[in-house]
Amino acid sequence: MKKNIYLFPLFILLFTWIGCGNNTANSKNGVVVENITDSIKGKDECFMEFLERFHRDSVFAMSRLCDTILGINTDTHEFDSIKDDFVMDTIWCVDSIPNYYSFLNKFKNTDDVVVEYDSTTIPVQEYMYIPESSCFIKLRFTSKNHKWFLCGFDFAFL
Repeated sequence: MKKNIYLFPLFILLFTWIGCGNNTANSKNGVVVENITDSIKGKDECFMEFLERFHRDSVFAMSRLCDTILGINTDTHEFDSIKDDFVMDTIWCVDSIPNYYSFLNKFKNTDDVVVEYDSTTIPVQEYMYIPESSCFIKLRFTSKNHKWFLCGFDFAFL
């Protein structure tokens, strides 16, 4: 009986460790959430709460843009004749982001769009795409002073 007393706390510890694992996977309304962990919670702001507000409130979203936003914009269709390919490195003009904001949210809520989150990379990514197509949007967020900001935006509709 004394041996079982020592096993009980070990069992509770093991159960707690498994139940509070770092990786979670969830599917809700076609949205796949991968690798959202406590490590992406800032001291003052949880990433998923920030992201929900970012997509719901355009004024809030525009207040959370980094000074420089890097990414891809296939709308510009700049062509590099030396590389014989499209220019894929865009420094977004912060003033142009509002033009894409409403489209971004409509795209995210389309039935055939898959949304994935990845916190295994820095910055944290939200990836929206239509399977088996060349249509995708990727948002990258970084934390500054315990608040989340959009620092990268890939917009590819070919």
